[in-house]
Amino acid sequence: MTLDELREIAENEREEQKKISRRLNVCVAAGCLSQRSDQVLKALQTAVQARGLEGGCKVKGVGCMGLCAAGPLAKSEPQHTYYRGLTPEHPEVLSAIVDNLDGKPIPEFALSPEMPFFAAQQKNCTGELRRDRS
Repeated sequence: MTLDELREIAENEREEQKKISRRLNVCVAAGCLSQRSDQVLKALQTAVQARGLEGGCKVKGVGCMGLCAAGPLAKSEPQHTYYRGLTPEHPEVLSAIVDNLDGKPIPEFALSPEMPFFAAQQKNCTGELRRDRS
């Protein structure tokens, strides 16, 4: 593969990413995976597809989000809302998350990114560097 081919692939990927306005990131690291987050991921993907949202909403598995005790975790963007304790046994909750991607979080399962646990973190490797820290 040539450098020009790689650049073309990268440009095509950037263009595809611009189409995605909403994201659901599901933790599939060991702690959440042991609580069947892979099934939560599949259920959320199915819910997005059933609503015809897959062109503008990306559901993907990601690494550890840090709060393993509250897992399985998912994070909704652009809301910046974490959801805790998700299970495939509660498809109505997963459906509600998808139905409210642009609205208010589901209070029974939502965790604010401003809660002390998350607010104090500086994520150096995940692209979430906080520039407002001294």
